[in-house]
Amino acid sequence: MEEVTEGELKAVLSSLQKDKNPCPDGWTVEFLIALYDVLGGDLLKAIEDTRTSGRISACFNATFIA
Repeated sequence: MEEVTEGELKAVLSSLQKDKNPCPDGWTVEFLIALYDVLGGDLLKAIEDTRTSGRISACFNATFIA
């Protein structure tokens, strides 16, 4: 499997329904898009880490419960 690219991530964020919360953290799609320059690299790294390891980090699992 190939790495997820920044372009793919931006395309997915742009395709999501606006004014909705795709994550349990309460951040809307608009928030993620507006702060992509700040958060994009970390978001892409988290996606890649999950993809390559096949596991979701424990810190993300905790947010699903909270």
